[in-house]
Amino acid sequence: MYTGGQVIRSVIQIGYLVLLYTLGGHTPWDPLWLLVGGCLGITLPMFYFTYKLVKFNDKKKEDDSDGSQL
Repeated sequence: MYTGGQVIRSVIQIGYLVLLYTLGGHTPWDPLWLLVGGCLGITLPMFYFTYKLVKFNDKKKEDDSDGSQL
């Protein structure tokens, strides 16, 4: 299920970037800079959420190891 979610997420992200580039000609901004902004908008939040996920996973491992020693 996780792998399927990753594939769907990748397709959505690629589609988003393609739409930004193709429809960028209809905006007053350069499509290249819209594409750069779209890439940053996808990538930068991923750093934050990856950090939170690793922190959550480490905490869960600590909780599991404490409970198994009873």
